[in-house]
Amino acid sequence: METPKPEINDASGDDPNFFVGIDVTGDRVDAYPDFISNIYKKKKEKPKLNVHQCKDDFFYNTNHARRGIAVIFNHENFDMPVLKQRNGTEADCHNLEQTLRNMNFEVIVHKDLTFKQLDAVLDDLSAVDHNNCDCLLIAVLSHGEQNIIYAKNMSYSTNVLFDRFTPDKCPSLAGKPKIYVIQACQGDKLDGGVDVEVDKLDSGTHTYRMPLYADFLFAYSTIPGYYSWRNTQKGSWFIQAFCEEFNQHWLDFDFVTILSFVNRRVAYDFESNVPTNLSMHRQKQISCFTCQLTRILRFSQKPEKNGMLIC
Repeated sequence: METPKPEINDASGDDPNFFVGIDVTGDRVDAYPDFISNIYKKKKEKPKLNVHQCKDDFFYNTNHARRGIAVIFNHENFDMPVLKQRNGTEADCHNLEQTLRNMNFEVIVHKDLTFKQLDAVLDDLSAVDHNNCDCLLIAVLSHGEQNIIYAKNMSYSTNVLFDRFTPDKCPSLAGKPKIYVIQACQGDKLDGGVDVEVDKLDSGTHTYRMPLYADFLFAYSTIPGYYSWRNTQKGSWFIQAFCEEFNQHWLDFDFVTILSFVNRRVAYDFESNVPTNLSMHRQKQISCFTCQLTRILRFSQKPEKNGMLIC
């Protein structure tokens, strides 16, 4: 007779039998009993990756010959009638391309790709040799929902964007930043904001292991569950703020600090103006980011050769 799984008594998971600790060199892994057998399956020894970065370095190495590739997936038109044309995204794409080129990225723009086409681009990108690059950046400008983005003809999970760039699948990016900039809704909630008053007062060779999903950075235009606003002439609030802040500060601050500046600008400098629809009028937005970086990412200008940037 199969042993039933223990019931969950409450959200806290206090039941001592709910999880089973699997002893792994003194640390414990919490897992269902059914999953234990998977832990002990013999796995093939994975080859060691060459990472030219010491484990305890505080900063990412940004002294490679190239900054890296930046791919922009710009979606304006869709096959699905329920998805409206994204007027203003051309302004976003143009501004973002100029900002990234200014930061020495090699920018590739793709317009209105189907999912099959987008998937093929990602496959090709993961097969590229990134050894001479500092990092990789992928930007998506589209409609979306929580953990979902729309290609021209269908939706897909955001996992599609990063699963093939882990060190085991893209070794030349091992230990290097993988940056994602996502301009898309994550739901249909509105943020009405709140009015506030301010009171003014007067290295040798060695090896080490790394998690597969280390060195990823995700910058989102809005928080999960909420709308992301876009001006039909100037572009989205998030990309406007992103370009403004990085144009001004990319040589002065690290990447994550500048993303905090982006959050501030989105939060305080923008407000919807739809007086004919009071439920949508004077709404606010806050961008966010998820940082899985393991070092500080700060860029410097790439050197010039014969008057031309090396990139």
